[in-house]
Amino acid sequence: GRSLAQSASAVRLGASFLLAPPAPVAPTLYRFLAERASSRAGQRTGESGKSTFIKQMRIIHGSGYSEEDKRGFIRLVYQNVFMAMQAMIRAMDTLGIPYGDPSNDDKGNVVRAIDYESVTSFEEPYVSYIKDL
Repeated sequence: GRSLAQSASAVRLGASFLLAPPAPVAPTLYRFLAERASSRAGQRTGESGKSTFIKQMRIIHGSGYSEEDKRGFIRLVYQNVFMAMQAMIRAMDTLGIPYGDPSNDDKGNVVRAIDYESVTSFEEPYVSYIKDL
């Protein structure tokens, strides 16, 4: 006899793949599965991404980001900078990598001590310390 791979063919349906059974059952079963998958895909499409799409259109073609959105993004950028620097400082400590300038050890400790989730601005001395590190 044939192996499963030889007797069955892969049928692409959207993003999913179905294994088609042997001959007489295949057309009926395939039709049923195709109808079921397309009806589900329609439901998913109707429920996903509309608000995101509308926001993107507003940003691209309309008024852009609101002031509240901008403030939120700025805060996230600042937090991400601190989080990334803290990750690098921890990695250097873990791997035993010394700073090129020994005075940066104290600066690294200051940056490492900050609770990055509470960061709302990016001011001195942190700007200089992060540049130096």
